Amino acid sequence: MATPIIFKFVLNQMQDLVDAASVVASADDMADMKFSREMFAIMADSYPALGGVIALHLWPQFFDEYVCNELLKSWTFVKNLFPLMIDMEESGFNSLSFTVTYPESAELKFQAPNGLSNEVEFELIPSLDPLEVGDFDFSSFVSLDSEEFVNIVTEYHMFDYVHVTVTSTRVIFSYAIMLETILTQEDGECLIGGITAPNHMEFIITLSPIEAFYSMAHRSKRVWLYKSMKTTKGVIIFPLGLYYRFVAYFYNPGE
Repeated sequence: MATPIIFKFVLNQMQDLVDAASVVASADDMADMKFSREMFAIMADSYPALGGVIALHLWPQFFDEYVCNELLKSWTFVKNLFPLMIDMEESGFNSLSFTVTYPESAELKFQAPNGLSNEVEFELIPSLDPLEVGDFDFSSFVSLDSEEFVNIVTEYHMFDYVHVTVTSTRVIFSYAIMLETILTQEDGECLIGGITAPNHMEFIITLSPIEAFYSMAHRSKRVWLYKSMKTTKGVIIFPLGLYYRFVAYFYNPGE
């Protein structure tokens, strides 16, 4: 009798996954993986001292086949895993299946159009304190063109935190009294929703590691900023398509 599958996905064209996952892998040598019926998530602790998580969310519709029979939260070393996936793609392998039959390991199977295949197994380790992207308020937001956001990253990436204030007409990025950048809706520099005068929204973000934020922004047309529902921190969403996205989530270390 065959062993039941815990989790499996199949992608007939793996290029988009490999490209997006490599961005998360660049943020840390280790990554959490969350396998659920709702989505497959890969998360890296991008800035542990300040509480930063960079995640890739992929919904079942992203895949050609998606099966999840059990919620599983694990972590693994990705330092060599995703470079291997890039090497496989560059060698002509375009199809990928990812299977978890036992909680302690996963199997990757690469296939090429000419029928060649290559199988790789890697270890999964149970997450005792798994990374999570917490709840945030979708009703209020500010959105920037990705190039505008890249300018903000360039200006503020060297600071431990960036204070963001959003009113009904403008967004202000600042660090203490040293630096301030104002973008207005009237000038077409941002899009603001869910905030009416005299109300405003404030939260804190971190824009490091700079390479990861550049990579996420360059892969998305627009960037969306929200406020966490449980902390004073922000959440940054980088849509990649209908069924996948990058998320930068910030939390208070120790909580």
